[in-house]
Amino acid sequence: MKVSYNWLRPYVDRLPASGELGHLLTMCGLEVEEVETRQAQLAGVVVGLVEETSPHPGADRLTLCRTALGDGPSVQIVCGAPNVAAGQKVAVARVGATVNVAGPAPGRAPRSLRIRMARLRGEVSEGMICAEDELGLSDDHGGIMVLDAGAPVGKPLEKYLAARGVAARDTVYDLAITPNRPDAVCHMGVARDIAARSRAALRRPEVRIPAAGGPAAGAVTIRIACPEACRRYVAMLVRGVRVRTSPLWLRQRLMAIGQRPINNVVDVTNFVMQECGQPLHAFDLDLLAGAAIEVRQSAGGESFITLDGKPRDVPAETVLICDAERPVALGGIMGGANSEVSSETVDVLLESAYFDPATTRRSARALGLSTDASYRFERGVDSRGQVWAAARAAQLISELGGGTVEGGMVDCHPNPVPQPVIGLRPARIDHVLGVHVALGEVLRILDALEFIREDGTDDVLHYRVPPHRPDITREIDLIEEIARIHGYDAIPEPAKIPVPSFLPLTRAKDAALADAKSCLAGLGYREIYTNSLLHRQEAEEFCCRELGAPGDVVE
Repeated sequence: MKVSYNWLRPYVDRLPASGELGHLLTMCGLEVEEVETRQAQLAGVVVGLVEETSPHPGADRLTLCRTALGDGPSVQIVCGAPNVAAGQKVAVARVGATVNVAGPAPGRAPRSLRIRMARLRGEVSEGMICAEDELGLSDDHGGIMVLDAGAPVGKPLEKYLAARGVAARDTVYDLAITPNRPDAVCHMGVARDIAARSRAALRRPEVRIPAAGGPAAGAVTIRIACPEACRRYVAMLVRGVRVRTSPLWLRQRLMAIGQRPINNVVDVTNFVMQECGQPLHAFDLDLLAGAAIEVRQSAGGESFITLDGKPRDVPAETVLICDAERPVALGGIMGGANSEVSSETVDVLLESAYFDPATTRRSARALGLSTDASYRFERGVDSRGQVWAAARAAQLISELGGGTVEGGMVDCHPNPVPQPVIGLRPARIDHVLGVHVALGEVLRILDALEFIREDGTDDVLHYRVPPHRPDITREIDLIEEIARIHGYDAIPEPAKIPVPSFLPLTRAKDAALADAKSCLAGLGYREIYTNSLLHRQEAEEFCCRELGAPGDVVE
């Protein structure tokens, strides 16, 4: 899984420098497999104003642009983009700046080009009006980069973008997340470990959490028919949304970790999933028959077309999200083509649910369909995080799409996931780790990891496991958490480690077996280790009582 340094920055007070962070993550148990640095080409690029345009007299596809750069007289720039127009604020690479241009053939890597004053088809050009890909900001080459009308002419583009959350440089860490760490498959989960290890504060975005009920509950009906497979289903509505391209800061976040931006609604659901680990799905409310959602399991024999346009034969027991007439999504795996958000969408229904890990895993394997959502549900998401994620996404969609969040929400929660309480003996920590960890440090670490302390004694501490850590079930798991945050490198290596020089044979049959192996090897035989799982017929051939083998095979 990939995490972005710039994306982590808002969540951790005093985030370590990017060069130090890789080592810290590995020491936390989040092994860094690869580090990638991304750098945009923004030196010498400023905000310009296209004051006037006119056709190039010698080329149909070129436009002459009289452009103000904030200092000195306006300059003429020859531009080939179809979307350039007078009155636009644009990104201008001045003479001397370096930009990226397309390679010599389709599919070839871009090459660097230093801007100089030149003549293009006989007309002077003193700079370049740039597209996003030419500046290394994205892969978009659909036209020049058009800035907000309030962008100050002459201001360095890097400073202008930084004020809008777009950074010129980023470091991306590719982490090897083990299956027992579902909490670490998101930026906030990684940030929690960083904050605990570096003794910094963890900061969460401020989100307005609505109360259950209200107008939203009156506008849509939710029913869960399989509470073991879907323990919770939260729905929120955002009305009057304008579906369009996401702002650059959001697209940059997603592209940094290898995700393709689609539109502002879908991008927000992906952003929130990568932020807090809770997969979301957005439905076009107008495409849901009866403004109703029923969560049920398939009986088998059903077919469904997923968002990728492929028809799927739905295995039995797969969770289906249905409207009043038909399935509209594979629960925990992928949405359907019959209810997807498009440029025509106005009202959005947001789904934020908890699907059973084992059920999701079986269905995804049977379908041969692994998605970002199923990857997280299979491992176990935060069983209390559905409301926060839905509210966060609704708030962002409203801000980026000009919509209005409908008051209240629907929260069906028929089968809450229990939060166990585990006893922890401080003396046991020292015995297992071989080093003394002060009680204050133990309390600090578990508090930073958001374990909830219950009533206990001096000899035994009691901690309630937070819902984002379904992998914690025993005392030894808590000790492991303390070890990795305290630091494996802080546990000294013992001065002496007793290692026996030979393995003693204490039983007569062990010595006889060793002698038999040695004798047979001396006669030219080879010892092989076979698979312990055999077909019954083969296994029965070895059940020879005369040779001392048991008479019956073990099934």
